[in-house]
Amino acid sequence: MPINSTPDALRKAQLDSIKSQWLIGNKQTAVNDCQNFLRQSPQYAPAHLVYAEFLDQSGNAQEASNHFQAACSLPDTTAECFLGFAGFLKKHGQSTNAQEVLSVGHKKWPENALMAREFGVILAENDHHSEATVVFEHCLELQPNDWICWNHLGCSRALNNHAEDAIACFEKSLALGTKSTLSPASPQDIESIRLNQAGALIHIGKTDEARRTFESILKSNPGNHRAWFDLANLIKCDERQVEEMERHLNSSIAQGDQTAARDYHFALGRSWDNLNNPSKAMEHLHAGNKIVRAQLNYSSTEVCERLRRTPDFFPPEVFSDLELRSQHSELRYRPVFIVGMPRCGSTLTEQILASHPQVIGAGELTTLPTIKNKLLGPNFGLREGDRDLARAPNIASELRKAYLAEIERIGKDLQPDLDPADGEILIVDKMLGNFDMIGMIMQAIPEARIIHCRRSPIDTCLSCYSKLFRSPVSYSYDQKELAEFYMAYEEQMTYWHQHIPASSLMESRYEDMVAQTEKQSRKLLEFLGLPWNPEVLDFHNKKRTVSTASMAQVRKPIYNSSVERWRRYAPYIQPMLSILGQD
Repeated sequence: MPINSTPDALRKAQLDSIKSQWLIGNKQTAVNDCQNFLRQSPQYAPAHLVYAEFLDQSGNAQEASNHFQAACSLPDTTAECFLGFAGFLKKHGQSTNAQEVLSVGHKKWPENALMAREFGVILAENDHHSEATVVFEHCLELQPNDWICWNHLGCSRALNNHAEDAIACFEKSLALGTKSTLSPASPQDIESIRLNQAGALIHIGKTDEARRTFESILKSNPGNHRAWFDLANLIKCDERQVEEMERHLNSSIAQGDQTAARDYHFALGRSWDNLNNPSKAMEHLHAGNKIVRAQLNYSSTEVCERLRRTPDFFPPEVFSDLELRSQHSELRYRPVFIVGMPRCGSTLTEQILASHPQVIGAGELTTLPTIKNKLLGPNFGLREGDRDLARAPNIASELRKAYLAEIERIGKDLQPDLDPADGEILIVDKMLGNFDMIGMIMQAIPEARIIHCRRSPIDTCLSCYSKLFRSPVSYSYDQKELAEFYMAYEEQMTYWHQHIPASSLMESRYEDMVAQTEKQSRKLLEFLGLPWNPEVLDFHNKKRTVSTASMAQVRKPIYNSSVERWRRYAPYIQPMLSILGQD
């Protein structure tokens, strides 16, 4: 009897037998049998899925992709086909496409808890934490005891400025994971959840409790590289701890564990810096950056050329009536953009502003880049016609509508007790890379205010080079490329400052903020049209979530030890200095 006329149960049994041949090492037999199956039953989606997996594991990604697509497009496709295709796309670095596949899968099988969880994971990995939170909550309605999903929900809530809620999620995950009989959490899983919980504690300023968590994990598992990395970023490790990290680093290198080696290198770079040994610090930072850079697909030439081209889309006349248009309407929630380079003092600036009762610090929102990509596509700036598209009234109108609606939602979510009827509320968006969108911001939302945070170029770049960012800042892991990016950014910002009125765009220097905190804070509030409030000087005691690389530092009063830090590193940063200069 032909295969395509047999019951599904028999066809499934035949596919299981084929997969068993593959698993026991009879791979050619499995491939031959699967090809024969597909010749007789070319419209059977599960067979395409199995064959796609064989092809992928054999290194034939292109042909595997064709069969994954076939598996997902046939009438009898299954949730497993979509999950398999998404996993394949993630494995090959196509996370945006994986998100699209899981989005379709989630709509087709809304009651499939695994589909919901994986869709939430890819949303979170692509920094869409608000959307991920909604999907994880739906997953938990379907499977309330899914400790893995509780952990993911906690991570997204922490990164979505709800660290207190995140801590409760991690507690739930730990309780369920240790009691589960079907899929209990391993000791490594438990450690990972506890580390996530400690990160959330840092977000809300409970650094001592976080430190105790790291030390507890290291007591039971001294080789946990992530715990060492987090601890070294929180405290000044002593010489005994540094020696122990050096030993674990050597073991990681011997075992070929690049992830662990990377974490130890960055942790030791910071630790040796705290011990005033620039030579040892840079030895580790060079090695850690080299590991990250080798894994990135990045072209400094292409990126810097695009940055220099952006102002061409917005000639000076675009801003000629900006002051008039900025007074055209009153907004319930008015956006304030903080832009600049990473490590420029932006978190300090946001924390000062967010200590004012009329200001909500929303952190690094992906909102604007996401809207821009939806309206203009990810390759905007590289195509014919992009110049006209950038200034198209309908694009500006759609961007305005979508962005203002989203920040109002965020404002109500973060501080539901604030009422715009009692006075205008300002929402601070600290996505620093929005400097490349200043032209579009001013065109679409002329009422917005933009604060450009600056710091000494060399201190900025050295601090970037010293940091392992949560989301790779691709230009930061090579001294020459980092300096090249800085120069292209500086060139673009010079253009904006020349042509955008000072009433809409101001510069705030980190060194001035450190030296004259009250004076500079008054300037910021005056620029934003806010009355003076002394609470802004007590920013380090402000109880709000901070989820950036500087989250531990802003829990402390102002300190000046980071000013001109670069000078003792001058012998080790010559590639950077040759481009930036030493003035």
